[in-house]
Order: sequence, then structure tokens, then C-alpha cells
Amino acid sequence: GQWNDPDMVIGGANGLSLSEATTQFALWAIFAAPLLLGNDLRSIDDEFKLLLQNEEIIAVNQDPMGKQGGVIYDSDYIKIFMRELTDGNSIAVVMFNNAHGGFGQYVEFTDELVPQFVQGWSEQKMFKVRNLVNRTTLGVYNRSFQDLIEPSSVGMYKLTPV
Repeated sequence: GQWNDPDMVIGGANGLSLSEATTQFALWAIFAAPLLLGNDLRSIDDEFKLLLQNEEIIAVNQDPMGKQGGVIYDSDYIKIFMRELTDGNSIAVVMFNNAHGGFGQYVEFTDELVPQFVQGWSEQKMFKVRNLVNRTTLGVYNRSFQDLIEPSSVGMYKLTPV
């Protein structure tokens, strides 16, 4: 098969902050890239270990559909990535703030960003949002939601039509 291979995940090693490690792990999951770790899980800090063992993010990476995600929105410092999932017409979304300073930025996802070929989203207005990084359900939204994304960091979500 042909799989994306951007190299090893290095979260917890090589001086990455937790935000940078979260960004890398979320992007690897969206890209359906092999989760090859370039560190020793026995010797990394607990916060990095919790990230790298996050079953919800790993489930996105290992989704049986096997489709690679891609960019659906790109501006100066904000990128939004999306990947189709097999679970009930769900999609995974990563909102990335590539700014290097400041407090953060509210990033908005709207259902208009979802490409028309994605099953179950062409006319869908309501969707449930699950924050995969924090492992919390944010609620049900009508057409859009936004979240505060810190600089050099991401939010990663599973969106399911209701």
C-alpha cells in the first residue's frame, strides 16, 4: 500500500514542548502516518506519555478507512485539516495555530469547509464535537464551532452528524 510517512514521532524527546508534541501527534493522526516513536516511553515525562497513549487520537490514526486527511483551510497563521472516518460519517479535524507568540487565537470550523464528497455532510447542519486532546465532549453545534488555539499548537476534534 501507499501510506504517508513523514518520519518518526519525537514527542517527549529532542526538546519539543507539550504543545509542539501535541501538534506533531495530531498531524500524524490526520495524515494516517505510521506511529513510529523516536523516543523511549520508559523515560519520558508523564504528560508526554499521556499524549502518546491517547486512545482517541490513535483511533483516528488507525481508522480502517485508511484515508489520508488534508488541508481544507489555509490562511496566514491558521490551517484546518480534515480526515474522513468510518464511524457514522464522522470526520476528524485539526485546527492549527502556527503563530509563535501571543495569547492564542479563536479558530472557527464551519460545515462549509467540508468537501462535498464527504459522506453525510453535504446537507448536515448539526454535529457533535469531541475534543480528542482533552478527551471532553464540547456539545452539539449548528453549522460551526470555535475554540481557542494557543500559539504553535492545535486543537483536535471528532465531529459526528446528529
